[in-house]
Amino acid sequence: MSDLLNVVQDLDSKVSSLISKMKGLRGELEMVKEENLKLHSELVEKDSKIESLSSEINEYKHKLETSMNSNSNTEDVRMRIDEMVREIDECIALIKE
Repeated sequence: MSDLLNVVQDLDSKVSSLISKMKGLRGELEMVKEENLKLHSELVEKDSKIESLSSEINEYKHKLETSMNSNSNTEDVRMRIDEMVREIDECIALIKE
């Protein structure tokens, strides 16, 4: 009978230990869940910031391309004006002859 009593006491001790560990793990689980929610919130915020910055970068790229095209057009206009001035100079030279 005492062997049975020892087994029951040992079993009771082990069950109590498991219950204590379970309570500790539940507390840890809650902390991990809270941290997970916090990290998820930060991730959403960072994704939003990345999207905003990507959009801003694309706007700057577009402005840069437009500016480069404008500069190219300006150079073309200058070349055309220089060509016209040469033609006018040639015409004036012909008139003077």
